[in-house]
Amino acid sequence: MNSEMTVLKMSDDFGSAAYERFLDLCASRGCDSSPLGDGRELRIRRVDQETRGSSPHLDDGIHPQHAHTDESYTITGEEEAQTLEILASTENGVFRALCAIAMNPGPASGLIGTHIPVYPWRALSLDVARYQASPSEIESVIDLAALQGLSALHLHLSDHQSWRVPVEGFEALSEGGAFSWADLEELGEYARRRYITIIPEIDMPGHCASLLRTYPELSGRSSFAHPFVSYIDVHQQRSRRFLESCVDSLARIATGPYIHIGGDEVLGMPEQDYDKAITIMGDHAHHRGCKVMAWQEACRATFTADAYQYWMADEDIPSEESLLKEWPDEFASVAHQAAVMYAQCRDDLERIRSKGAALIDSRQSYLYLDRRYAERSGREGQNIRLRSLGFPGYEAKDSMEVLQWSPLERSEVAQGGIAGHTDGIEAALWTETVRSLSDMTMLLLPRLSMVSSLSWRTTPLRHSDAPGTSKREQVLTRIRRQLANSAGAWERFGYDDYYRSSSVFDGSAAPRTARPAVDK
Repeated sequence: MNSEMTVLKMSDDFGSAAYERFLDLCASRGCDSSPLGDGRELRIRRVDQETRGSSPHLDDGIHPQHAHTDESYTITGEEEAQTLEILASTENGVFRALCAIAMNPGPASGLIGTHIPVYPWRALSLDVARYQASPSEIESVIDLAALQGLSALHLHLSDHQSWRVPVEGFEALSEGGAFSWADLEELGEYARRRYITIIPEIDMPGHCASLLRTYPELSGRSSFAHPFVSYIDVHQQRSRRFLESCVDSLARIATGPYIHIGGDEVLGMPEQDYDKAITIMGDHAHHRGCKVMAWQEACRATFTADAYQYWMADEDIPSEESLLKEWPDEFASVAHQAAVMYAQCRDDLERIRSKGAALIDSRQSYLYLDRRYAERSGREGQNIRLRSLGFPGYEAKDSMEVLQWSPLERSEVAQGGIAGHTDGIEAALWTETVRSLSDMTMLLLPRLSMVSSLSWRTTPLRHSDAPGTSKREQVLTRIRRQLANSAGAWERFGYDDYYRSSSVFDGSAAPRTARPAVDK
């Protein structure tokens, strides 16, 4: 940090732990300037939670940690004043406030008010199997998640392309680029210092081509129609032991109560075998005292998970015709199986509701951040990179469309009978086309910032909105203003490769309203 530090005043040493962790984050990002600007005064004071209200989902939603934690905070002060004060009831709340201030280095008017998370579960899912991100790259994503006010990082540790996690009794899996236990423990501790919970996932019983390349005997058969539609044979004792050992690995990695057992897109596996695989993993996890999260398809199994990750809404279900166009003619039967499997997603919300499980909203239409941008970038090199970066199977969308999404207002949630009971949100970054941290940054920002902003509720201490504007319009206006300030903060913290969206920023990084992309 600069020699002219922000003057810090605390009551009863409250806030010192959060401030030290924040300084550690700044140092890790090579940021040498004060979050408030040199010479300004920051006060931190402990205030009971009741003075600011609480999240509408704090009591009946789910938290990625073992117990609900009050993350809310209030920031007081005058726009041009040299003093800001943070009011919070926990160190976590102080840390969230410090990150918010760091991400909004301009006028304080957008910060003054009470900030409460709409959902305790505010997560990013990061695929580290398709692109084998290094520990240092994951640390950079953890820092970004913290700065953006998220509470959890979901690590997708296995898939067809690679296997990244050690499994006891199956040590050969560790020879292909898997993390060491030391790597994973250090990542967990790094995340803990950022108030980020690690939710590890091993995706079973499908998505396992990398597993079967090393242990082909676990499939119980000589071949599959395609490597990407393979699955493990649950009738073998060794396979069942493998599934339980996967749970043991996940339990060792997790820094909270939740582990993720996968369960999505298992093509061709007999229903009773799929049910058995999910039940083996789920029961073993519960026996160990873990809470279980799974992709939405797992709600079709007998076992009931504690939470389901809902990723495919009705509008996202591909037709058989579109799948046949994507697959070569010799795989027409696979495309048909996929169409049948995806069609079952239409009833998953009702299944989840009937099980009484929690719902984590990860709908790909808005929350899959490997989707290509429809609008051009103000940095021409990014327009060139975008030709190969981003999953080509998704329709490109304008960044500003993220702000049209609200988990409490989506029609399909209401149709599923669970309106008002979405328990968390989770964006996802899949990495088929990613080759570097720079690529990840370009896909994540600015959209991750928008998702995070929508997951917090801010109550201004004084009203300055134009008369006649709706609450949602006020929220969107606030977010657009914040984006202009955040661009400079991203650069200061080392995330210079954010996408220079022509729909979000003009030449001076000022936010703009959404408009169709123009092909120049």
